Amino acid sequence: MGAVDEKPKIDTNRFYQLKNNKKLEQGKISSIFLTKLMHEYPDWGINFYNTSLNDLRETAFRVAKLYGESNKALPIEKINIENFGYPQDRFKIGNSYYTYNSLIKYMNYSYCNKFFNFNNKNKIVELGAGIGKQIYIIKTLHPQNSFLNFDLPVQLYCCEQYLKKFFPNDIVSYRETREWKKIPKLSPGKIYMLGSWQFPILKSFNFDLFWNSASFQEMEPAVVKNYLSIINTTANNIYLNQNMQGMPIGKKGTLKVLKATTDKTYLNSLSNYFMTDRSDAFYPLSRAKGISGAYEHMFFEKENKNN
Repeated sequence: MGAVDEKPKIDTNRFYQLKNNKKLEQGKISSIFLTKLMHEYPDWGINFYNTSLNDLRETAFRVAKLYGESNKALPIEKINIENFGYPQDRFKIGNSYYTYNSLIKYMNYSYCNKFFNFNNKNKIVELGAGIGKQIYIIKTLHPQNSFLNFDLPVQLYCCEQYLKKFFPNDIVSYRETREWKKIPKLSPGKIYMLGSWQFPILKSFNFDLFWNSASFQEMEPAVVKNYLSIINTTANNIYLNQNMQGMPIGKKGTLKVLKATTDKTYLNSLSNYFMTDRSDAFYPLSRAKGISGAYEHMFFEKENKNN
């Protein structure tokens, strides 16, 4: 869910490629020991190049800060991650607190800032906001924007509770939107919670930016095409952050897809848009990647915004 940013740990997923069972067990035991040691002594240079956990955090912060400055984004120092939800990976730089995940979200915002003016009173739609950290970052920096978040029931509830903690007067609950047949005039600065099954009401609603990060890739192509067909004429700009090669293909009942959603799915579905940019996505300390592979940014602009 992303409600709690877990403590960073040594990734042992690739250890299972070891054919020697003894090495596999030694690797797992060693990683647990070293992870515990790094958190107990965060200033010790235990990693490669004599780097400590705090060194990595400070470096990650500096990279995100420089990336924001290079894209003329608002300063990262304006963000402060509070302790609500008890994020484990919370650390202090200067006068503010951050998590590694919050730095990633800031970099995603900074990327879009190259092509999109967040200083306007925009209407932003996100499909699959999870706990709402991306909305939190953008609204903290640009409070005049209004947001429509569409998601599944459990995620929607958690997102509403999370964001309500920080913006108690700006949340429009699903309890108020669930009977909507169409989207009314939005109030600047408000965050509206809607179920993903309500997404078709966007077909007659013009808005400024559609945002989807790392969830389209988990769906089948037909599902993604359906979502994009709804906003294919109503969104002025579209931002996607996905593994453009698609998720691994597998059988029903596995954590895989039957058919991969790839870059061709997006390009064929967005006939009314031209692609302003496509580039590799990065985390503060590495190439952006998940179990399915590396991620890329795509930013689209509507060909004729007057229609």
